[in-house]
Amino acid sequence: MFYFSVEHRLLIGKMMKQMGLRQNVVAEAVRVTPAAVSKFLLIGPNALNFDDEKVEKLFAALSERLSIFAAIKDRREEYAKKTSGKQELKAFDAELEGEFGKKDVAKTDELSRDDLNSIKASLARIKREASSEDNEVLVAPGGPMPFNASNYIDRVDDGVIDRILTTGEAAASIVVAPVNGGTSTFLTRVYHQASQMDGCWVKIVHMEPGFPDGETYDQYDFFKYLFRQIGVPKEILKDETLDAEDLRDEFVKWAETEWTGKGKVVLIVDGLDQVFKNARSITDALALVNWMMALRNAMAYGEEPFDRLVLFTALTGKTWSAAHASPFASQAKELKLEKLDKRQVAQVMKAHGKTLLDDELDAIMGLFHGHPYLVHLFAWAMHEGSGFDEARRLALELEGRYQTHWDRLKKEIAFLIGDEDELDGFFRAVKEIGQVGTLSGLSEQAAKAHRAYGSSLHVFGLLDGSKSEPTICEFYLNAIEKHVEYTKREGL
Repeated sequence: MFYFSVEHRLLIGKMMKQMGLRQNVVAEAVRVTPAAVSKFLLIGPNALNFDDEKVEKLFAALSERLSIFAAIKDRREEYAKKTSGKQELKAFDAELEGEFGKKDVAKTDELSRDDLNSIKASLARIKREASSEDNEVLVAPGGPMPFNASNYIDRVDDGVIDRILTTGEAAASIVVAPVNGGTSTFLTRVYHQASQMDGCWVKIVHMEPGFPDGETYDQYDFFKYLFRQIGVPKEILKDETLDAEDLRDEFVKWAETEWTGKGKVVLIVDGLDQVFKNARSITDALALVNWMMALRNAMAYGEEPFDRLVLFTALTGKTWSAAHASPFASQAKELKLEKLDKRQVAQVMKAHGKTLLDDELDAIMGLFHGHPYLVHLFAWAMHEGSGFDEARRLALELEGRYQTHWDRLKKEIAFLIGDEDELDGFFRAVKEIGQVGTLSGLSEQAAKAHRAYGSSLHVFGLLDGSKSEPTICEFYLNAIEKHVEYTKREGL
């Protein structure tokens, strides 16, 4: 697994600009969308990581471009040794333009030998550094953490992953976590562990880059993108006479060729939230989940080549709510990522260079109830220079990414209850449930809300404790109060 630092991403973007390599050209070479390339080049927590195969294709595209410029310079220099006539050199450039393209020949004029050598050296350095497993790095919260993040905290016994990958303990597994609870990070680690196994075909597909907000997509779009990322040749997928069912049939034919003879096949599908968020209808999104159910059945029945397949995906928020309309959600093995306990919170803080007093750790537990993303935000604030009290203030004032997290959770809750206009009353009920701490003595509105959505609220991470004695952390209680105050003040 490769990990790219901020410097690496900046250098790659600079190289592309120097060599006139557009994002759509890189996207074609890497077999992703231009939007995915753009997200890969981002600086910060929202940057996208490519899997190993795509990274190798990226390096190959950059190296190929570099070799073209070097070849043009070599050919020019060799020809210049034979003649110094301007007309002859101009005619030779016309030949080069016919062979390499006018733009590439013109771009070569802008690059010196030193420029080419510098790009080549930088590319080699990036590849060497990004692939180093010993290069542990402290990673800012936001987006999946790479496998070599020094501040990653294990929340599932690694032995469980090993048993699933090697002994066939589960044909399909669903990772379940609170909203922003680390499912993508966990799936990244599954990918890394599987990639170390001899004779194992492994692929992780990130659905999010293929379906940006602002548009809606149907099941044909979902399957075409998924199968392309898995490896089905684009020559097959570009056949516009194929419908969604035909695409699934073509995938089976491809799998029978590519997976037969493999010791193990591990397929990881991340980003189903984006599928449900932007699906034209719930039926389109469920078609993908039901296809996973069919794969799971083929594995269980021992049908070749699916008998060697291990499938991983993740459910959070609206995906968890909606996906339970499919049997897949109940029949796949659930891997639940629990919130952090006090000892793990101390590990997070220590990874950020902070050793806290016991009462400070208790205060963080009360503030977030161990929500991993929120704890990491708090730790990062202290890492960047905030004192304990200031870091706490940032959380309670919903500064920066705290507000972003809360906005996302509100959208997930609105999807859950089906009416954004009812959020105010619903949050009042949730506040009561968390503060009372027992189901007895609740108002009718709060009792009704818990009967209908109690389990979901625990899965989302809004409520903690047991179902009979629910609790709510200080951060969410404070955020709800701010929401209620705002809607009352604005007359919403």
